[in-house]
Amino acid sequence: MKLTRLRVRGLRSYVSEVEIDLARLGEEGLFAIFGPTGAGKSTILDGIFLALFGRCPRGEASECVSTGAFELGVRLEIEIEIDASPRALAIERRFRWSKKRDADAPPGSPDLRGPPRHLPLRIEERTSGEWTPIDTRGRKPEDYLATEIVRISMSDFQQAVVLPQGEIDALLRARPAERRTLMASLFRTEHLGQPLFDALRARELEVRAEIDRLAVAEREVLVGEGDVEAARVELDGARAAARSSAATLAAAESRAFDLRLAFHLRAARAAAAEALAVVDAIRTDSLEISGNPRLTKDLDRLAQAHAHLGAALSGARVESVDAEVDGADEARDLARRDAVSAAVRAAEAAARCADLDRRSARTLELRARAALLEPRARRLAQIRQTVGASQLAELAAERHLDAVTRDAGDLLRSLSADRYALVRAGDGAFAIADSAFGGPERPPSTLSGGETFLVSLALALALSQRIQLAGRARFDFFFLDEGFGGLDAVTLDAALSALERLRGPHRVIGLITHLAATEERMPRRLRVVPGRAGGDASVLLEIGEPTRENAPSSRGSRPISGDPRGP
Repeated sequence: MKLTRLRVRGLRSYVSEVEIDLARLGEEGLFAIFGPTGAGKSTILDGIFLALFGRCPRGEASECVSTGAFELGVRLEIEIEIDASPRALAIERRFRWSKKRDADAPPGSPDLRGPPRHLPLRIEERTSGEWTPIDTRGRKPEDYLATEIVRISMSDFQQAVVLPQGEIDALLRARPAERRTLMASLFRTEHLGQPLFDALRARELEVRAEIDRLAVAEREVLVGEGDVEAARVELDGARAAARSSAATLAAAESRAFDLRLAFHLRAARAAAAEALAVVDAIRTDSLEISGNPRLTKDLDRLAQAHAHLGAALSGARVESVDAEVDGADEARDLARRDAVSAAVRAAEAAARCADLDRRSARTLELRARAALLEPRARRLAQIRQTVGASQLAELAAERHLDAVTRDAGDLLRSLSADRYALVRAGDGAFAIADSAFGGPERPPSTLSGGETFLVSLALALALSQRIQLAGRARFDFFFLDEGFGGLDAVTLDAALSALERLRGPHRVIGLITHLAATEERMPRRLRVVPGRAGGDASVLLEIGEPTRENAPSSRGSRPISGDPRGP
């Protein structure tokens, strides 16, 4: 997220509308907001918080409205990526209060504020140079802002964007137990102990339930030790019976075929004898056939055929087989039924063996899965039994601290030209590895003021990145609110040099300070000019040496409508 423009009206010392070109202010990656104490420097941060969250760390909107005003308006324009697409958005809030009179007040006394009336949140998007309401996909604007744009709580935003220098110094110098408490406070892990404890117990129960389910499933498919062997013996017997039945069927079919052939041979012989008798009768008939040569020729050919048939049939063994044919047919049919039955039994035995094999394989699979889950269940039970809820909270804080220390060490190497690295000593305390003397570890208390600032800054940035990572949000800016007043000239110079090295296209650093010593080092300056009697402050944007007033400008931005002092 990048901040591009802020408009406020009726916000503490900014009674009239004030516009701040944040994009221009942060062009060089480093700027400072100057002004005397109480001028309204931190009020600019209040405007950002009010736009994003509807309240700010210093109070609700009713505590931030200008004295005597009945309306407070903020409009924050940003650039952000939503669904990997860069978009220009504007977030606008307006708070109104009704007027009421104090019955006992003298005439001419100012009106008092009545109940508040907050106007609906407006989220707009700039497309083709025009601001139009954004499509929230049917969701409430507040929900869309929180989940799709900001994606982080106000307290986390405060820790990630307004870096808490005082808390980081305390974190650096604290004893291990105190440091865990501070980390638990920063990451709010002190309330995670019981939920984590309950989550461990719930996970343990889930694993145990899965083991029990696997045991039930195993009992359902379990195969006895002798069942598979008995099934294989049954299969071998069924296959042998099927082979025997098939052989018996083949023999019965051959016997029936032979007898059926003999039956047909006998019939053929009888027919041949009858035909021969007819031929002989014709030859001896008293009819005169000599005058018919064709008939004579046919009778001769018929006689020759009879002779050949007789010769063929004379070699065949023909017996009286009527009864044997019927018996062979019955034997063949019986053998066929036996063969079919034997084949069915063999197929059933094979299917049973296959089913038992599958069940045996499934049993092994279920046992293997249960064996993998059992150590996990034991580990969960051991953790739950040996680690209390408070210890889990400390463990969570320690893991955050390890990550912050690792990231801070990388940043510190960069800030110190690879001289220093932040590490954890054996007792868990912070230590500084100094490469200038062979890398010995020494406590932070041995550092100079400037070196301590570098370590604190590295810790602050690492903490900011960790909080942003936990909230799935990224902010390309952060503010250091004061924190420079106690630095001497040498330490201040080292601090400003470190900040100059840190700035970049994805890291805009803003300092909020009243120290004039930082002015000449700042490429961009926003000077807050307080009004008379502490009211109606104004701002001046300074670039280089010249000073110009940061007058309101449309430049594609929409002003906040309405009068801050009410109707």
